[in-house]
Amino acid sequence: MIAFHGTADTFVTYNDPSDRGPSVPEIMGEWALRNDCEPEPAEEPITDDVTLLRYDCPPGAEVLLYRVEDGGHSWPGSEFSQAIANVVGYTTMSISANELMWQFFEEHPLPIDD
Repeated sequence: MIAFHGTADTFVTYNDPSDRGPSVPEIMGEWALRNDCEPEPAEEPITDDVTLLRYDCPPGAEVLLYRVEDGGHSWPGSEFSQAIANVVGYTTMSISANELMWQFFEEHPLPIDD
């Protein structure tokens, strides 16, 4: 599981206790639980505005969350998201969600049934 989420997303809030649903950290914790990972993630600063939350998981069951500080409802590294900041909020250009997601999928291919 790989996810990207801004802490200032106004469409799907990151950790607002008044929100009707679970917080992003709670959702990621549920993924970690399903994948038999440790319950608390390690936090690793990636850039000035991005932190990677990585759960200690069995091989092939990784759960990763890239948290964008003050990030909006946008796609990291997207010039389009950046161009519509008045709608979606801040877009970080310090990482590329496309590249990170592609790398994740290459490292976690689906099994091929014979």
